[in-house]
Amino acid sequence: MTTPTMLRELEAAEPQFRSATIDALDTDERVIEMRAVPYEVETRLAPGIVEVFSRGSFARAAKDPARVKLWFDHSTNGGRIVGQAFEVEDRADGLWLRTRVSHTASGDELLTLATDKVLDEASVEFNPLREGMAISRRGEDTVVRHKRAHLRGVALVAHGAYGREALVTSVRDAHTDKVRDEWLARLRSRTA
Repeated sequence: MTTPTMLRELEAAEPQFRSATIDALDTDERVIEMRAVPYEVETRLAPGIVEVFSRGSFARAAKDPARVKLWFDHSTNGGRIVGQAFEVEDRADGLWLRTRVSHTASGDELLTLATDKVLDEASVEFNPLREGMAISRRGEDTVVRHKRAHLRGVALVAHGAYGREALVTSVRDAHTDKVRDEWLARLRSRTA
């Protein structure tokens, strides 16, 4: 399969998820600050597949921060929406978010778990854009570089793919994700 065909399939795929760690928490103001996506940091999604986000890949999210929703677990995993971003800043080291947690039972639970550092990493939900992706080979690896993507939201999780490397960054949640597994299988079959 050709790279353009693979890019069309990836663009049509379900939202993707990446994660990182929380940078600051203000329980009185109900604000969580995080680096949602580290730029220029490679992560291994699976054997033979590496992913990296280019600087500015989510810069458009800064124009309308309220469209970026805060989730208690992923939207595709029965998660509950508990707030939204009120500030999105595109910095050299990644995309930074300031989110406000709503006054709901789920929001209160999320704040408690974040304060106790039980949920101390974040996982972004995004849609890859065909015109914003480049797929290349490097040795045995397929490298997926996102130059632009559509940020949909961020979920707090216990374990993220980028882990502590990113100070609340978009990386993959460590939980099994059926959509992710299907996406990786399609990617592997196209590059084999």
